[in-house]
Amino acid sequence: MRPKTLRRIVIDPRVIHDNWTLILDHLGPGTRPVWVVKSNLYGLGLECLRHVSADIAGYGVEDCRAARAVNRLDDTKPVFLLYPIPPVYFPPEIFPLVWSGRVVPAVGGRQQIDEWTELARHKGVKKFGVQVKMRSFGGRFGVEPEDIVATIEHALRKGLELKGIFSHPSRSVVSSLEELQQECDRFVAKVRRAAPGTPVHFADSACVMRGVGNDLDRVRIGMLPLGLLPLRPEGRWTELKLPFTVYARVIHIHALAEAETIGYAQAGPKQVSHAAVAAMGYAHGLPRNIEKTGYGWWHGKKVQYASKPWMEFSPFAIEEEDGDILGSEIEILGPNTSPNLFAWAAGKAPEEFVSTLSPSIKREMVG
Repeated sequence: MRPKTLRRIVIDPRVIHDNWTLILDHLGPGTRPVWVVKSNLYGLGLECLRHVSADIAGYGVEDCRAARAVNRLDDTKPVFLLYPIPPVYFPPEIFPLVWSGRVVPAVGGRQQIDEWTELARHKGVKKFGVQVKMRSFGGRFGVEPEDIVATIEHALRKGLELKGIFSHPSRSVVSSLEELQQECDRFVAKVRRAAPGTPVHFADSACVMRGVGNDLDRVRIGMLPLGLLPLRPEGRWTELKLPFTVYARVIHIHALAEAETIGYAQAGPKQVSHAAVAAMGYAHGLPRNIEKTGYGWWHGKKVQYASKPWMEFSPFAIEEEDGDILGSEIEILGPNTSPNLFAWAAGKAPEEFVSTLSPSIKREMVG
């Protein structure tokens, strides 16, 4: 059976907008997301990117190995390296991809900018693209936005083409969504004065939101099926609520070879012949203990997790007779899951968990 093309990641519309709708519609016309490929998603997971690549602007990867793999998969879109690494550590075969614009390295300071421009001059390359990637701004351990602006200006003086600016606010400077919004607005205003028109990306929003307290009703879940959040020119964010029903569409069925396992760092389930790969986005905002629930639902039948369900592509163990699951949606922590079970998975007592919810969400969850 041929996998169906995945165009959208399906989220319960009663609680939250579809992730793709959020990115493509709420963030302005012409905006397309960057899909982040984690380094533990080679092979089966990377192959599944073929079915989502039509609507994305590019890929973000953690290392050069992933950059090579993604470029072989799709050489029509740029691959953004997410960590600033001096060029001396790059394998030689990456450099032609950098000069051609297929791989966009991250630079984390003026020294790395000088190293890249010197190497390019050596190779006779006059211009290529980079992404300025700085750690969190503000707070006790973050850099000042002015330092990031100085790095941007240095890159422009060196004649580099800025493909993006990537950072996130320090957790220590935000104690509410309002403060988070204000910090991000100030940052965007400063860097856009230095580099008008350059896309600004913030890191995985769930990483930021973990510093905003324990109000689960306000967590931005899966903000990204991607990990990078392009902002609208005016810097507005869309507040999301925690969905209690997530539907992950099955886009691929993989027949397990003898002794083959599915998931990463886990043994394969016993007496299982196939894995159904469901695309649920990079829902990193899901509580870390959520995998303890151990299953999803499909047509009222429990489906066993084969790896942690907050990965971009989650394999589920199925039997051969369940082959018609292809193209269907696996329901994760939906109406079949009681607030008590979800609260336990989230590490809270049920009454404490329910007390954090807004009235509308309480009605959805407990009636």
